[in-house]
Amino acid sequence: PGGNESVKIYAVDKDGELLTLSDLFRPDSDCLSVLTEEVQRQMAEQMASDDQIHYWLHDEDVGDLNFTALDPDTSFYIDGEALVLVFDEGTVAPMYMGITEFTIPAQVVEDIALPQYLS
Repeated sequence: PGGNESVKIYAVDKDGELLTLSDLFRPDSDCLSVLTEEVQRQMAEQMASDDQIHYWLHDEDVGDLNFTALDPDTSFYIDGEALVLVFDEGTVAPMYMGITEFTIPAQVVEDIALPQYLS
């Protein structure tokens, strides 16, 4: 008996409106590219520092599974002032890695974030 571990997070604003990832950023910002680059940087850094960690970043064996762009529907939550991106088991890494999270430092998004959500 096995199964995939997944999580669904609903982010709402103070008025109870459902938020998407792009709602946290200025409309003219290319937030998905900025966030993609930061996640890729963190993946590479983690893999370089720990042989037990593996992400599908530049893995020729997995082809289309490689993480090349953040999906606009990626789950997230805000922890204090930090944005945390959450990936289901098996979406950016082998199943043994489980659900993976990446905390986006405030300085990475400070120029494009809307202050009412991320400051």
